[in-house]
Amino acid sequence: MAVKLKELQQKFETAVDLYQNDGSEEVARITWLKALQSLGTQLNYGITPYEREWDILIVLDACRYDLFTENAPRHQIYDRFLDIEPIYSCASTSLEWMKKSFSNNIKQTQNTFYITANGFVNELDSTHFFDVENVYEYGIDPDFNIVPPEPVTNAALYHYRNSSASKYIIHYAPPHAPFLHCPGKYDSINGNSQNVWDGLRKNKYCVNDVWEDYGQNLLNVLDHVEILLDNMSGKIAITSDHGNAIGEWGIYGHPGYVPIPDIKRVPWIETEGLDLNTYDTNPEDIRSDKELDDQEVEEHLQDLGYML
Repeated sequence: MAVKLKELQQKFETAVDLYQNDGSEEVARITWLKALQSLGTQLNYGITPYEREWDILIVLDACRYDLFTENAPRHQIYDRFLDIEPIYSCASTSLEWMKKSFSNNIKQTQNTFYITANGFVNELDSTHFFDVENVYEYGIDPDFNIVPPEPVTNAALYHYRNSSASKYIIHYAPPHAPFLHCPGKYDSINGNSQNVWDGLRKNKYCVNDVWEDYGQNLLNVLDHVEILLDNMSGKIAITSDHGNAIGEWGIYGHPGYVPIPDIKRVPWIETEGLDLNTYDTNPEDIRSDKELDDQEVEEHLQDLGYML
């Protein structure tokens, strides 16, 4: 795979040199992306969650392995992690991850309660799961157009305490952009997360600043991972569906079916839950009447950089 990527990169650099002469660098960039995606449909490497053992799986959307290992030790929960290792995800974007993780694992998904902040769950057949709680439909923060951690934590613990499912997947939106602690930065008003990656590619933003805010967004969601570990029992795994490229191979963000290792390398953490019952849930905040129609869902996914 590395040889094929090197060959493609050489072709990309040659194309950029040629297109720059007539002002068409963007054409070269898109051509390079399409070439990578074509390769990615053939190089289907990486693992799915059901290839590992767990009772509860916590998914931190768009979390690179190196982002985790650099920032997680700053959080008090880090000492509770029993094992941390890099794995390669089966995907480079959320919908690709869902399809590859769930489509061929019906026996396992039938016993799995999926609580998620990711709107792509609407593309799945919910009858294949024990149940699905789409927090995306009612939990979006209107200032960010993304679901903050709180409603996901609330829904996850409510269903954990009131359901008979044997497995649970809890899918948070952070550290996926927009970064919740710095509203408006990176032109992220109304939640257009793609602005940060486009701005980074165009040298509008400093990569060190983006990396720092990306890491802070991870630290914030780890507060809620800690709540889950204090209120659920069993074998708990923490991972991500994909990462983000920050310029590697000329790519920024996480386009679908791109086989770049920097996007697909994610953490796999194993630990045990304590179930200390330290968190009170609010059932009135779950499945409220304020649900999004299909057009609103599409608009939000576009803001998150998934639908271009």
